[in-house]
Amino acid sequence: MIQLRAFFNNGRAIRLIIAFLVGLPLGVLAGKVGTSIQNVLPFVLFPLLIGAISAFTVSSRKQHPHLLTLGTALLAWGGVGVSLLVMTAQAALTPCTGGNCISTTSSVLSSLLIFYLLAGLIVVALSALFTSILLRRFRQMR
Repeated sequence: MIQLRAFFNNGRAIRLIIAFLVGLPLGVLAGKVGTSIQNVLPFVLFPLLIGAISAFTVSSRKQHPHLLTLGTALLAWGGVGVSLLVMTAQAALTPCTGGNCISTTSSVLSSLLIFYLLAGLIVVALSALFTSILLRRFRQMR
């Protein structure tokens, strides 16, 4: 019980919960961006941006800023993944009526979604760690 209280008192758990909750609407945004073929580049660069942005949310005074950045980025990506999986499942369950069928772009994205999420994990992790290291070096130079 004391370890759990210490975990919540230093703000790590709250930060990670907020990162996951912020990832949910970002997943909806990614789903909207990824539905049209003209916007594939932002959809592909989305994990890179999530990793880089998470590094800016961690103070350099934290005890383990690299690990906290990595945890924040991966949980935000987890929120994006949950949101995209739910949206894909809802789209698959809706019946195809006259003009309300799933487009070929969204069906391609839904078939490659697991690959996208797994590859995104690697990109998010590398982006978060690389940006965290660069920020730490920049802050030390100042």
